[in-house]
Amino acid sequence: MSITSPESPLSPQAWCRRVLTALNQHAPEGPEAGSLGMLLAYFIELNPSAETFDELLQQYCADARPGIADAAALLLRSWQRRHPGASTKANPRPLRELLRTLGALLDESRPPGAYLRLEADGVLLQPFGETARRFTTAGLQQEAVRRAVSPEQMPQLAQAPAGFVQALSTVATVLEPSGVEAPVEVIVTARTVVVESPVLHRVFVLSPPDAWHELSIPALGSGVSREPR
Repeated sequence: MSITSPESPLSPQAWCRRVLTALNQHAPEGPEAGSLGMLLAYFIELNPSAETFDELLQQYCADARPGIADAAALLLRSWQRRHPGASTKANPRPLRELLRTLGALLDESRPPGAYLRLEADGVLLQPFGETARRFTTAGLQQEAVRRAVSPEQMPQLAQAPAGFVQALSTVATVLEPSGVEAPVEVIVTARTVVVESPVLHRVFVLSPPDAWHELSIPALGSGVSREPR
């Protein structure tokens, strides 16, 4: 009987090289593919420590550029799954990553749309035509870790068609820079996202080729009387 030692954890640089090799072998197409390659090349050159790598990925998850932020979120959840020593309490998942997790749940059941209420201590998820689910913040962080992907899966995810994951990533681009406090209400369908809070009202629509664009609220209301009849 042979005894093999556990696989040693890869350094961030070695791990990035492995992911980049898988990416190049599959040659995926899509908005995240180029951003993945750029981030991986940057980290290979930088050769950061594990702690610095984790911190930088979390910073890039809040980047204003959706392609960079989504690619960083993809790398972060795969990296942290392979390095579970970093607790979700000490290293909370970025908002973008939590919203992507909710989007993945919706993409699995494929409802026509959903209502979400983001609260200080968790999230209420109500898919249209299905039973509502409530997640605590800690529970949602654990779900995000559970759904982390391996480096070999990244090329396929980089070219995945637009879905609820991409739609809710759009919500993160609105909430992260502005620091809007809970509660925030979101209605999302296959082609529309509405984000509401006491201080915020934003509407996004999906336009070819699978890109989300914000609608001008004044334009929506022009020529329409809001006075009761």
